[in-house]
Amino acid sequence: MLRWLRRVRREPIPPVVSGDRFVIYTDPPEAVDRTDLGLTFRPDGGVVLDGCYFGPLAERMFGDRDHEFWLSVAPAETPRFLALLIREAFEAEGRLTVARVNDICAAEGLPVSRHSYS
Repeated sequence: MLRWLRRVRREPIPPVVSGDRFVIYTDPPEAVDRTDLGLTFRPDGGVVLDGCYFGPLAERMFGDRDHEFWLSVAPAETPRFLALLIREAFEAEGRLTVARVNDICAAEGLPVSRHSYS
């Protein structure tokens, strides 16, 4: 099924508490290929955008049925990072993807730490 045709389950985002992970996107449990994305506000003021791809598509792309990744932003860069994401969300045509977030950070010279494993 095309990704943009899937139904997205939206959860209310509670008040921000340092160290809590907020689910910002998740596919329904019955989806064959699933994506889960979260955002964590670290106690030091930094943020971590993390996610996981599950299913046959992840296996074809990464050699494993799940592929986890995360992008860490230093406390001093958190306001700029969030402003860039909000700007992109309003200006973008289509969905804001993790690959696009990486591109934005690189284009803006925003230092981030990227990690992944399968």
